[in-house]
Amino acid sequence: MPIMFHSLVGGRLLILGICSALAVLLGYLIATPLAFQTLAIVAVVCGIICLPLLIRWHHFFLILSWNATFTLFFLPGQPSLSMVMTLISFGFALLDYCVNKKKHFISVPAITWPLVFLALVILATAKLTGGIGLHSLGSGVYGGRKYYFLLIAILGYFALTSQAIPVERALKTASAYFLSGTTGVVSNIAYLLGPGFYFLFYLFPTGSTVSAMHTGLDYLIRFSGVSWASIAVYYYMLMRYGIRGVMDFTAPGRFVVFLAIIGASTLGGFRSVLLVMATVFLVQFYFEGLFRSAYAPVIILAGVLLGALLVPFADKLPLAVQRSLSFLPIEVDPIARQNAQATLDWRLAMWRILLKEVPKYLVVGKGYAINPTDLYLTEEGVRRGFYDTTEQSMISSDYHNGPLTVLIPFGIAGAGGFLWLCLAGLRVVSRNYRYGDPALRNINTFLMTLYCVRIVVFLTLYGDFSTDLATFSGTLGLSIALNGGVRGREQTKTNPNAPDQVV
Repeated sequence: MPIMFHSLVGGRLLILGICSALAVLLGYLIATPLAFQTLAIVAVVCGIICLPLLIRWHHFFLILSWNATFTLFFLPGQPSLSMVMTLISFGFALLDYCVNKKKHFISVPAITWPLVFLALVILATAKLTGGIGLHSLGSGVYGGRKYYFLLIAILGYFALTSQAIPVERALKTASAYFLSGTTGVVSNIAYLLGPGFYFLFYLFPTGSTVSAMHTGLDYLIRFSGVSWASIAVYYYMLMRYGIRGVMDFTAPGRFVVFLAIIGASTLGGFRSVLLVMATVFLVQFYFEGLFRSAYAPVIILAGVLLGALLVPFADKLPLAVQRSLSFLPIEVDPIARQNAQATLDWRLAMWRILLKEVPKYLVVGKGYAINPTDLYLTEEGVRRGFYDTTEQSMISSDYHNGPLTVLIPFGIAGAGGFLWLCLAGLRVVSRNYRYGDPALRNINTFLMTLYCVRIVVFLTLYGDFSTDLATFSGTLGLSIALNGGVRGREQTKTNPNAPDQVV
């Protein structure tokens, strides 16, 4: 008994000694809170403290962070939280697989092979066109960040499919996946609250969120973060309730919120947001089989009434809202229409130049590597008025066009791999939509809708391969994890979380 007592006391004293030394070290480092060494050590300590939570919940945290607008500013390159969680989650899943042979990734070869092919094309292109350089790590070549976006998007798919999600947790998990996108509004809020809240920009990057607020016109202020948050809530409501549930007049609050979300989305001034929302609604309407139901005339009547109310008051709305509506045949302020038309003309001018460049990069793509001298001279030329701003976008591979962002950087091989992924993914979400567990009906219907719409939008309205690949891999990974693989007709009444390798 005395030996056990002394051992217990000795163990506690050892822990107390370690904690005291660690507290002294952290207290000393806090004297320089923004130094990289301080941030790194604090991050490591916090990571060790959170290790039990990460081991248990890394998969859910990955899903929660997938669409979140959150940056880990203290790490080199300021990666997003989703990128770091992808590496952590995949690492834990791989470790679990190595030590426990009963654990396995959900195998869907139809998706695995195009993703592996795309990864090989990306790595080969990087090798042939200057390597993967990161300015934040001291490289003499810029542009490598987009390579990491693509490779981590591919790795993220395997992290998502490292384990099946039980049916009882499906709604909570899918809700976390979509609602995390509401964090995009934080940077708008910080901007409006003033300098006292600008510290939030360390965690919630400004990107286009604040840049869209500076249009060159003081009276045309665009809250793009509100648009992204509105889309997240819009997707969540369609995923959870479906159109039938949203229009259930025994719960009128849902429909009111749904309309308010659509209205709020126009504050970003993006025409594409309304077009995407309308397309998602119509495709979901079709997949729910409502075109021959009583909902169809109700929707038509509601659209007519909304249009009748909108026409006489459109030019009285905020300019950002009028800009969003400028593609409609209604009267809006000439400033809003001209501002919107100018961006379209800018893109068309850039695309005319880029189309001539496509044949040069069909065999070996251009890649993302940027010579820093070329970038500097281009930026100076734009600043002094010698070059158009399209030159700056072209040198950074920001083409505002989905097919061009695949063809030019990665050639015909990259385009073929992406098309392969799209077609294989359609089959996966289609089978899960048709044969999935009835408890997942709304979720599978919406994932089918979203995947189809994202392909159409990428090919027509707007796309950026380096960022949109995560949308495709995330949607597929979520669908497979929720359904335990790819469902078949014979599995309709069986356990939805039984892995299926047939595709």
